[in-house]
Amino acid sequence: MLNANYDYQIIGAGNLTPYSQDRSIYGIRLGYFSEEASKHYNTEGYAAMIGFAHDIERYGTTLVPKDDLFLMFSLAGLRPFGPTEIPIDLAIAPAVLTSANGVDASQKNAQYRTTASAKLRIVDPPADVNKALDQTWQSVSLWLLLRQDTAIQGPSWFENYRVGLQMDTTVQLAPRCDCYVTLSVGYDFQSFYNIKEVFHQIGARASLRF
Repeated sequence: MLNANYDYQIIGAGNLTPYSQDRSIYGIRLGYFSEEASKHYNTEGYAAMIGFAHDIERYGTTLVPKDDLFLMFSLAGLRPFGPTEIPIDLAIAPAVLTSANGVDASQKNAQYRTTASAKLRIVDPPADVNKALDQTWQSVSLWLLLRQDTAIQGPSWFENYRVGLQMDTTVQLAPRCDCYVTLSVGYDFQSFYNIKEVFHQIGARASLRF
């Protein structure tokens, strides 16, 4: 599968000044997705993707170009201990992110980012529509999220790692009712180790579907 995107944004179009701002983003992504199950590896499918994005922001006469190159590989429904175990979805996405300043060369920087996730699918959504209407807990999943930023060029004060846990649940509000509430609760720990700054973040989200 091949996707190409272009996005243009203009800020303050009715007030053109030397400080007017606009932005152009070009992106391309090439991916391969397979839902073919593998009995040998106890998986339900896999995906691989490579992409590139070119982002140009203009502040008056100053240009700030950004180039991002990223890869992604994922496995769906991995059951490492046998076909009857709870399935796990795994994904890893390394990326190189760069930024520059058309006026100040000292602001040029680049970083390497690694993002990884593991999703434990405790309860999967029912495949049968009739069974779905009789099942209170539609889905329950637990996420482990990991991310690390490492400087390649430029300042290293922003180098950090982030570890998060998140639980998502979807519950049917009443029997035989096509109405559901989805709840997400998560916690993130983030450490900027070079400047000895630590952040704890707790989040919750609810949505209703009917």
